[in-house]
Amino acid sequence: MSGIAGIAYPDIFQTEKLIVPMLEIMGREKACHSLTFSNIQLGSLGNPPCTNSKRTIYLTLDGILYNPKHLFKELAHHGFTSPYSLGSALLEAYELWGIDFLKKIDGDFALSILDLEKKKLILARDRIGKKSLYWYYGNRHFIFASRIKSLLATGLIPLTPALDSIASYLQFGYFPQDLTPIQEITKLLPSHYLVYHFNNSLSIDSYWSYSSFFEKTTPKHPNLIVQDIKSELERAVAKRIPDDKSPLTCYLAGGFGSALTTVAVSEEAKERLISCSVGFSGENEEDIQAAKLAADELGIEHKVEMISKDEILNGFAELIWELDEPIADPNAIATKRLALLVSKYSSILFTGMGSDELFAGHTRYSLEKSKPSALKRFIHAPIPYVSRALAPTLANISRPLALWLVKESRSDPWQYEYLKQNALFGEEALKKAAPRIAGLFDVEVFLHKFHHLGRIKSMVSSFLYFDVKTRLADCYILQYEHLLTERGVRFETPFLDQSLVEFAASIPEPEEFKESDAAFFLKQLLKGTLPPAYYNRPKKVRRSFLAGCTNTSAMGGAFLLLENGALIENGIIDKEWLAETLSTPLSREQNFPKLYALLVLEVWFQLFINNPLDRENSKHELRELIGETK
Repeated sequence: MSGIAGIAYPDIFQTEKLIVPMLEIMGREKACHSLTFSNIQLGSLGNPPCTNSKRTIYLTLDGILYNPKHLFKELAHHGFTSPYSLGSALLEAYELWGIDFLKKIDGDFALSILDLEKKKLILARDRIGKKSLYWYYGNRHFIFASRIKSLLATGLIPLTPALDSIASYLQFGYFPQDLTPIQEITKLLPSHYLVYHFNNSLSIDSYWSYSSFFEKTTPKHPNLIVQDIKSELERAVAKRIPDDKSPLTCYLAGGFGSALTTVAVSEEAKERLISCSVGFSGENEEDIQAAKLAADELGIEHKVEMISKDEILNGFAELIWELDEPIADPNAIATKRLALLVSKYSSILFTGMGSDELFAGHTRYSLEKSKPSALKRFIHAPIPYVSRALAPTLANISRPLALWLVKESRSDPWQYEYLKQNALFGEEALKKAAPRIAGLFDVEVFLHKFHHLGRIKSMVSSFLYFDVKTRLADCYILQYEHLLTERGVRFETPFLDQSLVEFAASIPEPEEFKESDAAFFLKQLLKGTLPPAYYNRPKKVRRSFLAGCTNTSAMGGAFLLLENGALIENGIIDKEWLAETLSTPLSREQNFPKLYALLVLEVWFQLFINNPLDRENSKHELRELIGETK
């Protein structure tokens, strides 16, 4: 486990040693390093903080850079000649370029810079969001850390659930963008930096814009695009392979991205590579068989573990503790098992993460499935006419109707339909399940957060952009990063290399996109590398994934615990709706995704709010944990 933390107290007389429990709760197996400067404390796990020669600027870093040699060369060009460590190079880059040094570095990182001369503290996060960073500003304290539990360990933050954020969780199955489950704790967005001034002012800005690269589309023949993707991926893999000849692992999931990554890594370091797969018995055996086919074709050792229905909830509370945020993705169970498997063989795991979001690998991007209603298309067809003519006229008849029309005209109908069709709890379902908080989340209001969507003309590209900014970062990357780093495994994602991400955004997407078009470029890359049986498999959408586990004694019993849990006690979930949903085996099976999301949230409540914040609580059985406060 690695991470950073810090706290600015109101003044030197109110300074405590809270940085120690902040670090310890993240990972006791790593050395904790902390420094105190008047009323400010900084800390890190593993690598100690760095300082400049004057001892006026201090850096804490969680992560890795992929362009250190280029950075060292550029610094040398500007007259810096000291022997470089990564930390010292970053400090010198900051002294030379100021906050623009962030534009010069390429990597997966969360960092803090304490500038005593300029009396400010800077936090920054990498472009895609590989490393987490949370912050709180209240009661004259500014606190930040790599995990939510680290902030809560200070005892200074009220344990107040953020009901509006929880409503968004029930919509998406994760906490998107800057939202978190705790009121007043905020997630720093990817590609953003925060500046906290010692006079208690605060500002947040971005240093990189993903959306801007969609404006730089360059039409090319598909064959040339395939060659460019291949070259970019090979470069991304090469700079992520360490020179120390240490063992490497790849996650072969049966998909195209994981196979392409494994191919690229095997070409660079086949002799020290092992591939791994984890699946669910009775659910995704076809993917596991495809992974085995790929490993055999490439001639690499392959490790497989299958999770049976009876063991799905083994260590479930520990899973939620390590995730740190509630994530309603049952695949996180397999991700935890993968982390355990990989840690036996290597400290580095390569994955194909991001390939589907960058290169339209999901069938959900089909416009056939995301067609807005005729009313929405009418409203959006002549936007100036709607907003300037119809709205004022309607205001004389019904002001609420006029406001609704203006709001409708300003939101993207295709994005609205996309979110609606991919919702965990739809609008009507949320009103029934959680009437108290249903009105706190509005899809169209949420879409207004993405003010750069207007730059993206292609509907398909807008779906890709939205997924990269939300689902990819806040659901998939977060679970892999948190669960793997918990076991000392570095999580490598060559498809999310800065250069490859920017290139992918520049590829023109078709206005018409059918299910058969999904993963076109990824399939082309695999031709001639793996057997046709691998890449010609139809992409399956498992809408009932793991639903068959609902009525096992373990899962069924866990769902029944919800009736007396914190979500009912706090009025977040309607008791009658839950009782009806749990009343029959068929109803439980049909509502498995919703019930699983509630179970995750319930266990999170018990670990982070209802009980003392202690890792030992995550070792309890669910019946004991949920029943302890009753």
